[in-house]
Amino acid sequence: MGHYKSNVRDLEFNLFEVLALEKVLATGECGDLDSPSVRDMLREAAKLAEGPLAESFAETDRNPPTFDPATH
Repeated sequence: MGHYKSNVRDLEFNLFEVLALEKVLATGECGDLDSPSVRDMLREAAKLAEGPLAESFAETDRNPPTFDPATH
């Protein structure tokens, strides 16, 4: 597990309380997508970001990428 921690509550606040995503989902324009499904997807994305992806973030922090115009 890496050092990254996602802030799912902040994402939920912005999507549902600031941007009123539930109203958009209620129109049916997004198919079968509903609020619980969106919240589940956010939690699963957070698991991925905090797990395998976070491990690669730590390596990149230790060895940052460099740009070499000669080989680009």
